[in-house]
Amino acid sequence: MVSVLKVELKPYQDCDRKQSNNGKNGLSTVWELSWRAGSLLAQAKLKTLENNRHYAVIDHYNRKLSLSRNGELVAESSRALILKEVGHSVYNPVFYFPKADVKIALEKEQGKSTHCPIKGHATYWLPKGETVADYFAWSYENALPKSKKIEGYVAFNIKYLIICSEPI
Repeated sequence: MVSVLKVELKPYQDCDRKQSNNGKNGLSTVWELSWRAGSLLAQAKLKTLENNRHYAVIDHYNRKLSLSRNGELVAESSRALILKEVGHSVYNPVFYFPKADVKIALEKEQGKSTHCPIKGHATYWLPKGETVADYFAWSYENALPKSKKIEGYVAFNIKYLIICSEPI
């Protein structure tokens, strides 16, 4: 069975009133993109402002999160952050754990680096003494100003882990 994806683009009502070279009368163009796939409704505000096409929202996640792998506790925290990012598309939310709440030893993955225009240079991590087919964990040791909240935190690739969320 094939699902149909319906996309509706309409002007967003609460536009920022900032000077922009690509907006008329100094108004920036802001759009709201909404789509429905099956019973899932996702909304994202895609801003077409200069230098503001890629952004993230970082909030405290008000639940206790636990990550485990092969029966071993990897991380556990009630101080995790959730990062919701919009760039070329709307990305899946990512949980960041304080490094102090990581329960296993990690070592830097040599030869792997990436750069995000809003978070900075990523450092990649592996479980100590192990290798994995894809990245296991990452952090931003010197996060850019818009993402300073995640400095000192580490995120994990959930394809390797079991995640448990419970009330605090």
